[in-house]
Amino acid sequence: MTLFFILRRRRRHFLDFFNEEFIRSRLDVADIIMNYLGLSENGKKLSIFFDDRVIELKVKKWVNARNLLYYYFNKFPLRDLYLAEVKYDFTLNFDSSEALGYLYLHGFDDRRIYGDIEMDIYPNYNYKNIEEILMHYTPSKVISLVKNISEMIKALKGIRLRKIVIGDGPDSISFLTKNCVVRYYSSGKGFLIDVYKTIEITDKELFSHIRYLKKDLLLSIYWNDELFQRTLERFMMRNNVWKSKRGYIFISQDPRAMSKVYYDIVNNFIAPLSDIFENEEDFRDKIKDKIREKALAILNTILDNS
Repeated sequence: MTLFFILRRRRRHFLDFFNEEFIRSRLDVADIIMNYLGLSENGKKLSIFFDDRVIELKVKKWVNARNLLYYYFNKFPLRDLYLAEVKYDFTLNFDSSEALGYLYLHGFDDRRIYGDIEMDIYPNYNYKNIEEILMHYTPSKVISLVKNISEMIKALKGIRLRKIVIGDGPDSISFLTKNCVVRYYSSGKGFLIDVYKTIEITDKELFSHIRYLKKDLLLSIYWNDELFQRTLERFMMRNNVWKSKRGYIFISQDPRAMSKVYYDIVNNFIAPLSDIFENEEDFRDKIKDKIREKALAILNTILDNS
């Protein structure tokens, strides 16, 4: 499994990535990640990939890599900057063993698939990926790690952290049916957006019923309902997903757990109500009533069985 970071500018615009400040500010995010994880002193190699050339440099420290990147970013035109891929190889020491890891800053083309920043280790005889290392910690420790990194990134000017995912490949960034063990969202609606995206890709028939509605309107109806949120927390508890007390960080040692939560939501709150989405003009009040009715029934059943 791989660690992915998805970013955006604070003032959202469809040309976000073409902004030079946004491209450079990702170095500040990488700086936070490397320093917080204690990897700033264990550098191996810096690689910068352009369309027709590759620059490879040996570096011993992240600060050297960062300074070299600033140098090259000042040297090349903006078009080269948003297309460039940056890879930093480093050594990670854990539990008396050593692994070779990498940090990717993705260019415009690949960031749409892999997110803005990707981090993992090369498989060795001790660990297959970074998830196997992080899962040695307790869920509360992992939540604290993700929370602290996210808080430091929030303090940066001009950039927002949308999401952090540790999952089984780039499809796990947006699709909840894919294996993952960590998900962080900047807002609760961010999680429901992934529910919506997963329906769109994996269940065309169901999506045909909800696609007529504005996504933001549909998600606000669900997320603003307190009973729905309480039921969602119950779904997570039932499937052994830990949620942070504040914010939206979800942790599970079972890579399939978030998929189970997704199907709980869809089977109980989306699919049974889909006829209202398409056929009822006054669906807003009706859907609220149905959500509350369904949530109360689920919560009462859980209480009766506890």
